[in-house]
Amino acid sequence: MNLKKYLAAKTMENVNIEQAGDANNVNTMTDQEKMQVQIAEGAYIFMPAWDDPLPKLFSKITDDVFYQKGKYLEQWTFLFDDKDKNEKAVLRVRFSEMFKDIIEFDVELNPIPISDGRGKDVTVNFKMFNGFDAKGKFWTDSNGLEMQERNVEFIPTNYTFLNDKPYPNYHMISGNFFPVDSAIMMRDHNKSNIQVTVLNDRAQAGTADLTDKSTIELMQHRRIL
Repeated sequence: MNLKKYLAAKTMENVNIEQAGDANNVNTMTDQEKMQVQIAEGAYIFMPAWDDPLPKLFSKITDDVFYQKGKYLEQWTFLFDDKDKNEKAVLRVRFSEMFKDIIEFDVELNPIPISDGRGKDVTVNFKMFNGFDAKGKFWTDSNGLEMQERNVEFIPTNYTFLNDKPYPNYHMISGNFFPVDSAIMMRDHNKSNIQVTVLNDRAQAGTADLTDKSTIELMQHRRIL
């Protein structure tokens, strides 16, 4: 499991494309100039940066690992600390022999730093290995009720130079996050048919098999500018 961050969309004073063109003529602008005036994300809009949409690692895991064991429970505590970027987090992993199919993850984040003037969206990522292949399919709950099948869809932008990239564009990333009230799951369609389910204790946004194959992403925290 790791922590990642999306850099939020940058704007030029939130002006629209028509206002930004020379003599109000949008036809004089290049595609890159049009993207520079993209609308910023907000409380109800998740919008990663158009020119760098893929998530980056958040903070750095330290060498300090604390292990505790009681009669019924074991706990590992991992510390994340990047002094240069002031990114800090604590991860606690709990396991009990009484519930061998369940592992609890407790993530605590410090306030997200914004000294660089960029908003950020931090996700918790669970990656599967050993040939696990979800083939772009996952499930999320419907308001705490039945599980709804989701398929990662290609969502084009209005700009060819972004659609032709070998990785998901910013529209595709934001459009494939879904509400997760109680659970998100994906299943190996390769050989094992193993199912992995993440149960959350609060409503979050989530996706799977999107920016990184065989990975479940849950939105943990946001800092909007």
